[in-house]
Amino acid sequence: MAEPEPPSRGWIGWLILLCIVGGAYLLHRRMEQQAKSPVFSPARTARARVGALERNVRVTGTTAASKYSYLIAPKLQGTRGRESSELTLTLVKLATPGMKLRKGDVVAEFDRQFMNIRVDDYRSNVLQWEQNLIRLRASLDLRRYQQQLKVKRAKAQMEKAALDLKTAPVRSAIQTARFQMNFDQAKAQYEQYLKETPDVDASELASIRRYELEVEEAKQQLRKAQRNADDMTYRAPHDGVLVLRRNYRNGEFVEVQEGESVGPGSTFAEVTDTASIVMHAVVNQVDADLVKNGAQAEVNFDAYPGLKLPARVVSVGAVTAPAGQRAQYVRSVPLRLAMEGHDERVIPNLTASADILIEREENAVIVPLECVFRDRDGTPYALVQAGGEWQKRDLELGCANHVEVAVQSGIKDGELIAAEPR
Repeated sequence: MAEPEPPSRGWIGWLILLCIVGGAYLLHRRMEQQAKSPVFSPARTARARVGALERNVRVTGTTAASKYSYLIAPKLQGTRGRESSELTLTLVKLATPGMKLRKGDVVAEFDRQFMNIRVDDYRSNVLQWEQNLIRLRASLDLRRYQQQLKVKRAKAQMEKAALDLKTAPVRSAIQTARFQMNFDQAKAQYEQYLKETPDVDASELASIRRYELEVEEAKQQLRKAQRNADDMTYRAPHDGVLVLRRNYRNGEFVEVQEGESVGPGSTFAEVTDTASIVMHAVVNQVDADLVKNGAQAEVNFDAYPGLKLPARVVSVGAVTAPAGQRAQYVRSVPLRLAMEGHDERVIPNLTASADILIEREENAVIVPLECVFRDRDGTPYALVQAGGEWQKRDLELGCANHVEVAVQSGIKDGELIAAEPR
């Protein structure tokens, strides 16, 4: 028997040919579309990340100590004696500049030789006047007793003359007249002594009062001299570091040294507590309303680039800082920040900058600010890569600073976004 012929398979070839032609056609159309609209391929991209976003305001200023004490040369009180150097202030002892002091440590001492001599002299004067006062009071008691005796004696004589006068009926006229004269004389003497008694007391009391004033004056002079002697020794009022002030002398600014004379009332040193360092800064008037008392901050020091200390805003100026000689058209508001950390290297008068925290958002999707674009109506959007293509997505933004912005919706963590508009 003849074998049957196999079925024809020519249609398979035609099917393959048709697929090839269709694919070539689609490829041709795609190439034509790409030629008409170029493919978007940004050169700069970024990835969204999840983290905490902070909004800060940077201010600049200098450090200062909130707890400090000036050492001012005393103004010695009292009259100048024969020696012109009695009231001269000469430093005989001065602590080393930069030395750490404890409360009560001797910082400086002036020459007290002449002042101690004056103290001894005034103390001797006080003792002398007090002895004179005791002697005068004793003399007053004696004179008062003598006056009382004179009054009693005159009274006794007047009473005796009165008794003699009672014998007049048995006396002659001459004897009676003599008794009358004696009585009148004794009475007048008695009355005179009575009138003199208050005047004698007043005179003696005035003398005593004069001596009491002399004693009080001598005591005041003694107290002044003793206070002057005490004021010539300076002790640290609190813990801190000794800083010598530079005063203008002989055409230049120099620090005071041991053996030199210091003018009364002049400031020659300062005790600064380095544990009470604060920062005085200014903020632009545009950002002043954003800074509130109690805001956290981080302080950076120009002298120590790697040092950062936490701080807190403790005061915001109610008015702008005063302008200098030149007119200022952009004003600033003064601020004060208290350090919440301590470092031995931080001393007063260092330049520093502080980043004050205005707003903070936790667990936010953060993207660079340059990756956010806006439509003509102001709607924010971003170009996100998805499925090999760049898709336009509308965004809902949150906290933002000068570099980054938090996205509340529209972008997920890890997605690639374009930093260039299409």
